[in-house]
Amino acid sequence: MTKSTWAFVILLGMAIPGATDKAAADTYKFHQDHILGTSFKMIVVSDNSDDAEKAWKATLAEIAKLDSSLSTWRDDSEISQFNKGKGTSVSGDLFEVLSLCEKFRVATENALSCRIGKLIEVWKKAQNSGEKPDTTMLAKLSSDIEKAPLGLDSKAHHIQRPEHIVFTVNALAKGWILDRAAETALAIGRGVKGVILNIGGDIKVAGIVAGHIPRIGIAGPYAGDNEKPMETILLSQGGVASSGAGMRDIDIAGRTYSHILSPITGLPQSLVSVVTVVGPTAVQADALATAFAVMGIGKSLGYANSHEGVEAVIVTTGGARFTSNGWSDLAAPVVKQLPRKTGGKNTWPAGYQLDIEYEIPAIDVTNYEAPYVAVWVTGQNKKLVRSLQLLGDTPRWFEENYRFWRRYGRKHPALVDTLAQPTKKPGRYRLVWDGYDDDGVPMPLGSYTLHIEASREHGGHSYIRHDLKISDTPQEEILPGKTEIGEITLHYGLSEE
Repeated sequence: MTKSTWAFVILLGMAIPGATDKAAADTYKFHQDHILGTSFKMIVVSDNSDDAEKAWKATLAEIAKLDSSLSTWRDDSEISQFNKGKGTSVSGDLFEVLSLCEKFRVATENALSCRIGKLIEVWKKAQNSGEKPDTTMLAKLSSDIEKAPLGLDSKAHHIQRPEHIVFTVNALAKGWILDRAAETALAIGRGVKGVILNIGGDIKVAGIVAGHIPRIGIAGPYAGDNEKPMETILLSQGGVASSGAGMRDIDIAGRTYSHILSPITGLPQSLVSVVTVVGPTAVQADALATAFAVMGIGKSLGYANSHEGVEAVIVTTGGARFTSNGWSDLAAPVVKQLPRKTGGKNTWPAGYQLDIEYEIPAIDVTNYEAPYVAVWVTGQNKKLVRSLQLLGDTPRWFEENYRFWRRYGRKHPALVDTLAQPTKKPGRYRLVWDGYDDDGVPMPLGSYTLHIEASREHGGHSYIRHDLKISDTPQEEILPGKTEIGEITLHYGLSEE
């Protein structure tokens, strides 16, 4: 089974009022896919809609500019061209980021390094060949990379790069871009009071956010897209970032290795399942989330405890949870929920759940809009048992998923209002059904039906129906996709972590 793309997406919900009274600023929400290869959400607290719109557009422009300089995924970016040896003088932006990389490399005793492009290349080749790299060779390459002299001239923005050093700034670039983007938004005008930015799970909170302190959900290891956060924190200023296992992990000859490489040994880290860091800035949180996955529990918590404004929670591959001294002070008050209709113990075998992985394929058409998706489970009587996912940013468009809407959505409009969320991007999604219905009532073993329906504005409509046999025996199935829904993988049995 493929691990979830969203295993460490941490912004699962923020309780911020949509609009306050006349004397206070309002909140304006924006969303766009395919920003830095993921989904971008932004909340602007502003006195007026014009300034909020200006802040949104200026932020998009700033992100696009910085992406053209820092992205190693783009062959035409400044850093890609620099790595090819085309010039020694760089822009102020790239020089600042690479200088920060070196500062974090020293501060974390080489646990974070932006010099490891060659190591990444070695592991990519290993994944293609199916043969694990030689440990001795990796250790020597890592040592050579660490010891290589690097000349930095801050006045001329000149960098002397040894030939075997290939820079990759992915460990902190997103955080640095978030910090810059927030500054850009707040500089638009006096009307903009505060912003909350979320790029693929890395978060920046800046300015004054009206209402109350944002609640930020922290996803647990290998969490499904529809699962509740592991815990929830409050954050009025600063950045949050997570690092850990996910879709980018490396598979070699049937074995999975972390995509987070230790610059010290050249080997994938194997201790941490997921680490989340809160920092005074987004770039600090981003950089330290990667470093803490390599440093070890003791050194990581020691660093957090000795640096003001830095807090962390680390979950090991064995499931143990460790936190810095001030992490508990960030905990959000528990929101009281309505009691379940009935209690009762789950009748499924202990630890069993249904994992559903599916793909929303990217379709090469002009003005592509990601589809609206509904995933739900019904019983033998065709009644709704569990609504697993609703993706979309406008509830009215769920009527296009007419099978779901006609039978369930129109009868339960609150279901759409409370669960709908913007589609993150075309790609892989992972959902989990734990054996309970929408009211928290445990469901018996037996026959159920899984439904997946997707409709796209100015596009097509696809519907897949599949009978499930929930028993005490593990099962795996692969279902072919349709136009708007890609291949679906089902795994029923012990949760795969």
